[in-house]
Amino acid sequence: MSRRDEETRTQEVEAAAAEAEAEAEAQAAEEQASAAAEGQEAEAAAEGGEERVAALERQAREYYDRLLRVSAELENYKKRTAREKAEFMRYANEKLARDLLETVDNLERALAHHEAEADPALAEGVRMTLKLLLDTLARHGITPIEAVGAPFDPNLHEAVGETHSDEVEENHVVEEYQRGYRLHDRLLRPAMVVVCRKQPQG
Repeated sequence: MSRRDEETRTQEVEAAAAEAEAEAEAQAAEEQASAAAEGQEAEAAAEGGEERVAALERQAREYYDRLLRVSAELENYKKRTAREKAEFMRYANEKLARDLLETVDNLERALAHHEAEADPALAEGVRMTLKLLLDTLARHGITPIEAVGAPFDPNLHEAVGETHSDEVEENHVVEEYQRGYRLHDRLLRPAMVVVCRKQPQG
């Protein structure tokens, strides 16, 4: 091989080496750019994922708060319904009780009349019937209101007259025309009473 051919061959090898080096550098640059782009995409995806997670957490908190509110409302509804049902059951017999009180009044009047006529057998029969009825009413929470001698209470007594007496304190009940009754803690019927007032001076 001549010297000239050798130089040409050397130049070709150097040119090929330079070209290969340039290609390698270009490929490395391309890979680096691609990696950078992928990194940016991954970073953007991570940021988007964090935002999505934050949004889902907010939504979960809202749902949880709503669940707590609905649970509390449901619990309150159950308690209120149970209370209303218990109250309804407690006072369900109110109308019947009012009607039965008329029977009690009639038996008391009959007893007073027959005792005045001195008919002991009939009076005893009426007394036993009256006691049985009053005991039955008491078992169902219907109890009489004490009136005679008690201070006048407009929540329990209805004044149908006034009188003056030195033996009874002022504003106390002297006489009872019709007995009052309660159904548990509710007024069923006020007692019709006569109230003692102070003797006017003069």
